[in-house]
Amino acid sequence: IFEWLEDQNASRKVRIDTFGFTRAGAWPEKLPVPGKPPPPPAPEQVEVFVDFLKQIAKKTGGVFRPIK
Repeated sequence: IFEWLEDQNASRKVRIDTFGFTRAGAWPEKLPVPGKPPPPPAPEQVEVFVDFLKQIAKKTGGVFRPIK
């Protein structure tokens, strides 16, 4: 993905700002949704996703904004 991004953005110089949740959440117990929702991601998975978004922003001159 990073190679493709660098290749596509070599002449365009598009700045990409990213944002994402920086910690694993929990499904609200009293939320009226049919069926059982999937479990929230593990903290390690969240860290990998956040790092990915930070790298995209950094490689394009953008900014990562955390959502807590």
